Amino acid sequence: GMASMEVAHLYHERQQYFRCALHALNNLLQAPVFTRSDLDDIAHTLSPQDTINPHRSLVPGLGLYDVNVIKAALALHSLFLHWIDFRKGLEHYDLDKVHGIIVNRATPMISARHWFSLLCVRRAGEKPSFFVNLDSKLAAPVAVGDRDDVEAFLLRQIADSSSLEVFLVSH
Repeated sequence: GMASMEVAHLYHERQQYFRCALHALNNLLQAPVFTRSDLDDIAHTLSPQDTINPHRSLVPGLGLYDVNVIKAALALHSLFLHWIDFRKGLEHYDLDKVHGIIVNRATPMISARHWFSLLCVRRAGEKPSFFVNLDSKLAAPVAVGDRDDVEAFLLRQIADSSSLEVFLVSH
């Protein structure tokens, strides 16, 4: 259908190792903007004096970065991260103004948290905004839909997760 044609051309990095934060950022920015060493540098900048960096996993190169690294990386592109309590519904938030949504999901039985992005795709002169799931674990981008579809999508995610953090990304 129309939606699948529109999402096929989007930039979409597939999951490698535990680099989901890297993929979530690049997919949101629609280009290979950041490398693993960029994110390591940001983590180091946040805690230069710490031998064990609290913003990064203990295993170098695994790339399990925390929200502060993502926030700092986005700030370099004049994008801001805003945590929301999505359980109260999304009607309080103007999704037509957001660049996208970043989700951090913890899966039961697996201690690793997974980062992924929903990109807001604007059709010329049309509202409401249309969201696409660019999760690096997906084989290809998947159309989610409008605000109501995103809300339903997030509620399905929380049902399958031990915890879910949702952040709006905006200019």
